[in-house]
Amino acid sequence: MELLQCPDEVLYHIVSFLDTIDLCSLTCLSQSFSRILLYEGVWRLCFEKKRVGVSLLPRRIDDWKLRCMQSKEYSTITEALNDAVDGGVLFVRAGKYSENLKIDKEVEIIGLGPRDDIVLESNTPERTVWVRINFQGEDENDEWMGDWEEMADELNEDEEENENEDNENEGNDNNGNDNPFHGQIGFEINNELAVNYREHNIDDNNNNNGDQELVLSQNVEQMDDEPVFEGDFIPIEYGEDNDNNNNNNNHDQNMLENGGIEDFHSPLTLPNLTPHPLPVPHLQPMRSIASIRGLTIKQKFTEHFCVYCESGTIIIEDNFISTVGTQSAVCIEKDATPIIRKNYITGASAGISAFECTNQAIIEENTICDTGYSGIEVSTLADPIIRNNIIRTAKGAGIFVYDRGRSTIEGNDINNNSNAGIEVEREGNPRVFKNKIHHGKGPGINVYKKALGVYEENDIYNNGESNVYVSKHGNPVFRRNRIHGSVLCGMYFYDDAGGVIEENEIFENNHEGVATIDGANPTFRLNQIHHNKRAGIVVYNNGLGIFESNHIYENNGGSEIRRKGKPCMKKNNFENNEKVGAGLENCIKEGRCSFSFTGAAFHPQFWFYCDTCDPNESDKGCCSACAEICHKGHKLSTRNFSLFYCD
Repeated sequence: MELLQCPDEVLYHIVSFLDTIDLCSLTCLSQSFSRILLYEGVWRLCFEKKRVGVSLLPRRIDDWKLRCMQSKEYSTITEALNDAVDGGVLFVRAGKYSENLKIDKEVEIIGLGPRDDIVLESNTPERTVWVRINFQGEDENDEWMGDWEEMADELNEDEEENENEDNENEGNDNNGNDNPFHGQIGFEINNELAVNYREHNIDDNNNNNGDQELVLSQNVEQMDDEPVFEGDFIPIEYGEDNDNNNNNNNHDQNMLENGGIEDFHSPLTLPNLTPHPLPVPHLQPMRSIASIRGLTIKQKFTEHFCVYCESGTIIIEDNFISTVGTQSAVCIEKDATPIIRKNYITGASAGISAFECTNQAIIEENTICDTGYSGIEVSTLADPIIRNNIIRTAKGAGIFVYDRGRSTIEGNDINNNSNAGIEVEREGNPRVFKNKIHHGKGPGINVYKKALGVYEENDIYNNGESNVYVSKHGNPVFRRNRIHGSVLCGMYFYDDAGGVIEENEIFENNHEGVATIDGANPTFRLNQIHHNKRAGIVVYNNGLGIFESNHIYENNGGSEIRRKGKPCMKKNNFENNEKVGAGLENCIKEGRCSFSFTGAAFHPQFWFYCDTCDPNESDKGCCSACAEICHKGHKLSTRNFSLFYCD
C-alpha cells in the first residue's frame, strides 16, 4: 500500500526495470500501476532497453505496448529480414552486425538508439546493402506480390461462376451510364488484403439487398492503416450479412453528412478487400516504402559498394555510410528511385554515384565529405534531384556530371573541394540553381568538352582559380548569378567556348571580371561587371564574344582588346573604370618580371623553359621579361601560351 502511494515519478522509475510480462501483470494489480503504464515512455523503455538483437513486427505499430507484445526476436538482421513480409518493421538495437543484406521486400529497418552504436559491416566481398525491390510482379521470380492481371482474371472467372449460381448479385445499369462501376457492387471486404481505392466515382451500385457501395463481411476488424476511400461517393449502406453486427456497433449512425464512412473503430486487423470485376488500372494495393534508418553502414572490402540500389524505392535516412574502397559509398543504377536523406557519407571514391537511372532519385540534406574523388557523380542519362546537401573536402570535384548525365542541383552548399565545385563535361546537362559554391581550390564551376547546363541564381565566390571556367566547346547558360572574390577571373572562356551570360553580377575578383581567348565566343548581355582589380572585360589571342547592354563600372580598366581579339561591343555602359598601376604588358615592356604583377597566381601569358639553368625540364619556367634579361644567351625552349606565373 505504501508503494502505491509513491509519486508517479518513483513508480515510473521502478517499472522501468521490469520486462514485458511483468509490466502486463502490473496492469491488473492496481489502478495506480495501470495509470503509470499508460505512459508511453515505460513501454518504449522496455522495448528499446530490455532486449538485444533485432525485433520484427508484421507492420508498423506506433503503440509501444503493442510493439512489446507482438514482436519476434532475432540475433541477426538477415534472419529477421528473411521472415519479414511487405510492410514489416525491423528494429535493430546496439551491436555490431557482420552481414550483407539483400533488401527485396518493402520493409523498414530502423535503428534503436545512437547510430554510432548500431554497426552493419560487410562480412563477405559483396555489397553491404543491396536493394532490389520489384513491385506488382515485375520480376517473374518474385512471388511476394504476384501478378495483378492474373488475379483480376481469376476474380472475373469466380464472379462469372457466382453469377450462374445466383443472379441476385448481378448489377443492373438502369440509367445507361458508361461508368464501369455503375450497376454493380463496388468492392467487397472479406479477408486479409488491403487496397487503396482513389478517385473512383462509384454510384448507383446495387444488388437485391438495396443500393450499396461496399459490402463488409461479419467480424470486420480494422488495423491502423485503414483503406483510403477518396473521390465522389454517395452514402454507403451496409449489406444484409452485417446488419446485426453493424447495429450492435452503431456504425450506421456514424456517416458523414456528405456521405462515406466516418469510422470503423475496430482495434486490430483489416479484412481483405476483394475487388469485383473491375479494370486492373484502378487497383492500387496499399504499400509501405522500404527504408533503412539510423545505422552505421560500412564496407571494408575495397572493390564493392557500401549501398547498391538496383531497383525499387527505398528511403535511406539518417545513416553514417562509409567505405575504404575504390567504389562509391552509395550507387544508384537502372530502375532504382531511392530517397537518400540526412546521411553522413564519407571515405569512398565518390560519396554517391548515379548511372543510367532515368527515374529521378532524390538526394537531399546529406553531408558528403572527404571522398577520394567526387562527392556526387552523375552520368549516362541519370537524372537525380540533388538538393540542400553539404558537399565538401572532396579530393576531386564536389559534383561531377558527365557522359550526358543530367540532374537538378538546388540549394546545396559546395565548398572546400580540391577541384571544381561543380564539374560538367562530355555533354553533361544539369540544371543548377540557388547553390553556394565557394572556397574550392579549383574553379567554382568548370564546363567543358561540349557540356551544357543552365546555371541560375547561384552564389559563386572565393574559389582558388577563376570562379567560372568554360572551354572546349562548352555552351552553358548563366543567369542571375553572383560571381565574386575569385583568385583569378570572375569568368574565363577559352578554346572555342560559347554560352549565354545574362543578368549576372560579376564583381570584386582579383583579376579581370570577364576574359575570352582562343576563339571563345560567348554572348554577354545585361550583366553588371564592377569593382574587379583588373579590367572589367579582356579579349585577346583571337578571342571573340558579343557584349551587349552591360554595365561595366569601377574596375581597374573598362575593357582591354589585344593580340587579335575581335569582340562585338554594343550599347554597353562604361563608368569610372580608371586603370591603376601597370598591367602585365607594361611589366614586359619595362623589363620587369611578370611576378611583380601576378604574384603567385596563374595568369595567361607566354613563358619558356630554360634548358641551360634546368636541363631536366622541371615544372619551373620564366616569363618573357626574364627570358630577355635574366636568361639572355641561354638555351630556351618555347612553351605554348597558358596560365603561368614566373618562378
